[in-house]
Amino acid sequence: MNEFNKLIGRNISNYRKSKNISTTTLSELSGVPQSTISRLENGQASFNVETLINLCEALKVTLYDVLPTTVFPEIKVNTPYKQQLIQALEQMSEEEIKLILSIFNSVTPLVKVIEYLSEKDKKRLKDILNSLPNNQ
Repeated sequence: MNEFNKLIGRNISNYRKSKNISTTTLSELSGVPQSTISRLENGQASFNVETLINLCEALKVTLYDVLPTTVFPEIKVNTPYKQQLIQALEQMSEEEIKLILSIFNSVTPLVKVIEYLSEKDKKRLKDILNSLPNNQ
C-alpha cells in the first residue's frame, strides 16, 4: 500500500486512540465496518472519500486533520492532543482563554519539576488528576 494511505491510516488510529475509542465503537459511530477500519489503520487498504469523511465525522476531526503533514506542513497540527486543545480553545470565550493561559503559565514550572519524579510518583499524580471531576 502506498505511503500516503499508511500515513492517513496512522493518523486515524492516533485520533481514535487519543479519544479512547475502540475500532468497534468507531465502526458503530461511522458506519464503516470494523474490519475495514483495522485494515485502513494498518495500511492494508486504500481510503475512499466517503469512508474517510465518515471516519472523520465520527472522530470529530476534519479531513485536513488526518492528511499527512507533508500536504500542508506550514499549518498542520501534527498530534491529536494538539488538535483537542485547539478544538477546546475554539469553544471558549476570550475571558476563558485568558484564564486557561493564566493557569497554564502557573503550572508550567510544576510540569518541569514532574520530569524528576519517579515513575511511581508520576503515576500517582496522573491518577489523582484523572480522578478530578470532569466539568464539561
